[in-house]
Amino acid sequence: MPKVFTSEKQKIGELGESTAEKFLVKQGFSILERNYTKKWGEIDIVAKKDSKLYFIEVKSVSHE
Repeated sequence: MPKVFTSEKQKIGELGESTAEKFLVKQGFSILERNYTKKWGEIDIVAKKDSKLYFIEVKSVSHE
């Protein structure tokens, strides 16, 4: 089931995360999870490279 975004802010956040994911893949990272959620919070991207795990928080802004 595709995600339904209720606000413009959520759409911008998704665009930022997708851009970050593409960049990481080009740099040789494997994306293990997007928007990993637990009761204590959310991690935007969980990635792996050279046997190391990376937990990545993406911040996106827009300007008109």
